[in-house]
Amino acid sequence: MTGRTRPPVGANADPLSVSALTGKQRQKLATQRKLLTAAREEFQQHGFAGGRVDRIAEMADVNKRSIYMYFEDKAGLFDAVIRENRNAIGAAVAFDPSDLPAYALRLYDYWQAHPEAGRLYWWRNLERSTITDVEDAAYTDMVAGINSAQRAGQVDPAIPPPHLFAFILALLQSWAVPSDTFAVAVDDAEHDRRRASIRTAIERLTGAPSPPGRPPSGFLHNPSKQTPL
Repeated sequence: MTGRTRPPVGANADPLSVSALTGKQRQKLATQRKLLTAAREEFQQHGFAGGRVDRIAEMADVNKRSIYMYFEDKAGLFDAVIRENRNAIGAAVAFDPSDLPAYALRLYDYWQAHPEAGRLYWWRNLERSTITDVEDAAYTDMVAGINSAQRAGQVDPAIPPPHLFAFILALLQSWAVPSDTFAVAVDDAEHDRRRASIRTAIERLTGAPSPPGRPPSGFLHNPSKQTPL
């Protein structure tokens, strides 16, 4: 895919600018939206290598040539799906570097509600050697925010910001490991236990204070003895 910048497509287009478009331009946006929707489904199921442009065009009910017209190639379409995925997460999950445990819980909840969002990142990480410009900008801002929170004394500075952010993302994907050890019934009670474990783990990583009524996150809870971890 070339490095030239493409205008926003589909759901990312400015509603005000869309209202001023001609009928032909609206049809173009509608075709792009159908392709992106179909591609998201195809890629989250089969990944980049396994995804087929023939199936995407068939699901979208458009001519396959439209993929190359609007996205240049399959790689361009995959990157567009990943950009939209990242934008959707950024819009839905507020990032507060001063309260990383709460951010981690919000992201966990989002991934539980939208498992395809996590699967797309797994495929991207496995099959692509670079990230999109949208992801790079978002992660750069987040790491900078964590650095500022550490400097302000809101987050323990023991772990470098890029490492800390990477640990948080990795921790939230822990239950994706296909092992019988984790094969428990995922009911509401199990999700509550997982959320409690996530909060405790991130509190210990960041040095964040525990909510009232809970033991300090840096200690094991034992009525007779508390031992620093």
